[in-house]
Amino acid sequence: MASSLGKAEFYLCGPSPMMSSTIELLKSRQVDDSQIAFDDFT
Repeated sequence: MASSLGKAEFYLCGPSPMMSSTIELLKSRQVDDSQIAFDDFT
């Protein structure tokens, strides 16, 4: 599965707990920080 995520870019927007969980999941799938962008509206 990680190979299919290798070229993807992820943009997250939502409540902080959801974004934290999603970022944790992506990193557990070997998604690099440079592929993850987010807006935090706290």
